[in-house]
Amino acid sequence: MRPAMRSIVKLAAYAIVLTIATVIAFAGPCEEGCDFNNTNCTTAANTNYGQCSSAISSQYSSCYQQASQEWTDCRFNAGIQHYFCIQNAAPEEEGICNQILQMDENSCDSALQQAEYYCMVTSGVGQEQCEFNFQMDQQACANDYDACLFLCGLQNP
Repeated sequence: MRPAMRSIVKLAAYAIVLTIATVIAFAGPCEEGCDFNNTNCTTAANTNYGQCSSAISSQYSSCYQQASQEWTDCRFNAGIQHYFCIQNAAPEEEGICNQILQMDENSCDSALQQAEYYCMVTSGVGQEQCEFNFQMDQQACANDYDACLFLCGLQNP
């Protein structure tokens, strides 16, 4: 997540906490109901964010493990092909086998870099979505809370 977005999320969280603290000092029964609902809403938003981030982290880890395994398999297969090439080549052709091995290993390394880049981009997009959803959830909680307090003000002027 970009630093600016993190700052916005933190500021929103601080504003919500300060609003809750201010209202609690002057809370009546109606306002206490608003506080209760807002606490539940905020807890749900935090839980959803935690679950989303955890899922993205697991997906990221799994993606890297798969990329690493594919690289290991690729390098192993390159080594086997090299072994058979050397076994079947005339002594003057062994240099060709070594060049083929180097090309195969470079291909494996390139595939690993592409896979790791894919993992990084995918997890980054997923984490950005978690952050966006969290902001929307927090905003919904704040809107509901404000509406509730407004209704309390209408009931008890």
